[in-house]
Amino acid sequence: MESTQESRLSGLSLVAGVVLVGIGTFFLPRGTGSRIDYVRLVTFRAENAELTHSMSLLTILGVLLWVAGLVTLSRSVVAGHGTTDAMARISIAILLVSAVMHLAVTGIQHMIVHFINHGVGTGIGADQTDGLTAMAVTLQGVRAGLFMIKELCETVGFLVLGLAIWRRVPAGLPRIAAAAVVVASAAEVVALVIIEHAHDLTDNVLPILVVGGGITSIWQVLIGVGLWRGSHKMIAA
Repeated sequence: MESTQESRLSGLSLVAGVVLVGIGTFFLPRGTGSRIDYVRLVTFRAENAELTHSMSLLTILGVLLWVAGLVTLSRSVVAGHGTTDAMARISIAILLVSAVMHLAVTGIQHMIVHFINHGVGTGIGADQTDGLTAMAVTLQGVRAGLFMIKELCETVGFLVLGLAIWRRVPAGLPRIAAAAVVVASAAEVVALVIIEHAHDLTDNVLPILVVGGGITSIWQVLIGVGLWRGSHKMIAA
């Protein structure tokens, strides 16, 4: 178990990270239309470069704070060598992989906009537009693949972590919240599998990911606020 000061810092980092990532994700320019229309998507974000870059940087800062909170939190979640503790260790490791993927996709997003607006040393004239757009669309495809890995790691990580904490916490709000995260994460995994095999259904199952992500974010904020106040009831008996 970490010290009181470490607990407070862990809670603060966790809450700040979740909030900043949420803001960066919510305000990242998307425009209207399908998310799988990559030409429209990369063009729209390039036209709103300042906002795209700002939200990308905010997201990177948020992920770093989230990782700091998660690593410190692990000292409270992993308290021994039993099955529950093993599950917690595995979940933290998976979530850290998701954080690395998140940083990668955010960095690629930054470069996509940079290439369209500034080129790659060959200028940005009319004769370069098609080539730069094609390059940006290719990078967007790579980003989408890495984003899928990030989402799968994140949902599986929270599924296992939620189950580990559910096994440990007492009845009441802590157990209900952990159970909600387990159910939401399981639904997200199913939605991601559907997207992977039926890409055209992306827009249809997206609400599942949004709601599931919202539930997980609220859970993390509750844990973080509790840690800031010196309470471990959301994560331990």
